[in-house]
Amino acid sequence: GRAGIAGRLADSLTVEPGYEGAVAVALDGLAD
Repeated sequence: GRAGIAGRLADSLTVEPGYEGAVAVALDGLAD
């Protein structure tokens, strides 16, 4: 869901910075 995307994007920015990391996290959020 979109709430998952927001949280995971925030995590990705601190744990795995970078465009590819953000995209992967967003895709994971969409799957939830």
